[in-house]
Amino acid sequence: MGLIGREAQSLSGLDTPNAGLANEEEKMKVSDYGEFASGALLIAVGLFATGYALTLPMGSWLRIGPGAFPFGAGVILLGCGIATILPGFLKSGSTPRIEVRPALAVLGGGLVFALLIEHVGLIPSVFALVLIVATGDDKLSIRAKFGLAIVLSALTFAIFKLGLSLPVPAVEWSF
Repeated sequence: MGLIGREAQSLSGLDTPNAGLANEEEKMKVSDYGEFASGALLIAVGLFATGYALTLPMGSWLRIGPGAFPFGAGVILLGCGIATILPGFLKSGSTPRIEVRPALAVLGGGLVFALLIEHVGLIPSVFALVLIVATGDDKLSIRAKFGLAIVLSALTFAIFKLGLSLPVPAVEWSF
């Protein structure tokens, strides 16, 4: 390195042994947002379940009431949420990038399924659901998306209509 390179390096402070350490220490202070968000969600659901369970009769140890199971599940979720959120404070991480397209595809697919199931039946509703949800993934080809929709529609028909005798028409047109 020439004389000009050394002068520029010493002027910028890069020749000191701990020059890049400040940025690394700042990065370490950022907590793991993914674990923090997961833990917060578990705690919120646990609090809701526990609060709802308290409105129901608990019963006794010998005769458990309808509020005992949601109360126990809520307490377990609270514990899991706390166990998940604590390491989020200790680890480093970055803010996760929220993918809007897949989230909208899943919400839209569920909405379309709910609107179609009574009017066109099970098979077309599941077919539309899978196609709409598959638009959220840009890695699958159109051929793969249609194949997935056909296979999942057939499996849904076999499980829910043939296997469980669900009282939903397989195909219907009632618009």
